[in-house]
Order: sequence, then structure tokens, then C-alpha cells
Amino acid sequence: MDKQKRTTYWESTVAEYKASGLSAKAFSKHAGIKVNTLYYWVKKLDTDQSDAEIAEKLPEWINIPVKLKPSNISIRIGQVTIDVASGCDEVLLMLSKGGD
Repeated sequence: MDKQKRTTYWESTVAEYKASGLSAKAFSKHAGIKVNTLYYWVKKLDTDQSDAEIAEKLPEWINIPVKLKPSNISIRIGQVTIDVASGCDEVLLMLSKGGD
């Protein structure tokens, strides 16, 4: 049995099981299948369906432009604090690494 036929068979079998109202053990005995195999397919098909349902419900992403306001930062190392104000000269800040 190829993969598609097997999946179709188990989709039908799991649907019958869920509609039967029987316990998994009783349904498996009646259908002539192993209860562990039924459990496997119930879980597999529920997981596959859940993934598909989640994918359908995911929101579409849209871009929303956000303008960030410049802010000041303070860097504190021990008792030394370095304040960098918004609008500072970035080139001057990079050049002041010391020793370069």
C-alpha cells in the first residue's frame, strides 16, 4: 500500500473510531487492528490537522513603519559614566576609541 492510500485508509479508520463512541481498545478489537497502531494514527492525524489549522489561522505580516525617537544612553563601568547624547557625532565617537 503506498503512502497516500495508507493515509487515506487511516483517515477513514480514525474517523470511524471517533464516531463509534467505543474505547480505543474495543474499536481496535472490532476492527482487527492493534490498539497501539490506532493510537499512533490518531495522534499523527490530529497533529497534521492541527498544523494545517494553525497555518490557516496565522496572520499575514504587514510592514508598519515606525519612527524611533533618538534618545540618550549612559554607559556605566564602575564609577565611570559615559553619556552619549542623541545627535552626537558618530564619526567622532568611533574615532575616540583610544589609541587608534
